[in-house]
Amino acid sequence: MSSPQVYLAGAMELVDSDHAMEWRAEASARLSDFTNCSAVDPHHYEVDESDSSVVNVDKSLIAKCDALLVDGRVPGWGTAMEVYFAWEKNIPIVVWGISKENAPKWLRYHSTLVVEDLSAAVMEVAALV
Repeated sequence: MSSPQVYLAGAMELVDSDHAMEWRAEASARLSDFTNCSAVDPHHYEVDESDSSVVNVDKSLIAKCDALLVDGRVPGWGTAMEVYFAWEKNIPIVVWGISKENAPKWLRYHSTLVVEDLSAAVMEVAALV
């Protein structure tokens, strides 16, 4: 049996590439080292930068995943759409990097859990799948 898959959702266009890559690398390592889950990083799948390619690849990846782990520090349109798409498919969504009180209402409503720390979020997402 394969390990549960966790899609790593977060801003890519609104942040520098180091910001986008560093948390995903840390989350991937933590998922691998401390849980039975595997990370699905959309950076590793998008080869064609056309709008339709990016959106369709992301939607396909999310649909195959067991949960979403969302960087809530820098919200973006793409992240919001990924969250909503996962929510529509009843995929658990764990947001990290923002307190529940400071998270926007739409994000709180569509999230399974909101936690401030990436380490805690990794453990929470693993417990949900």
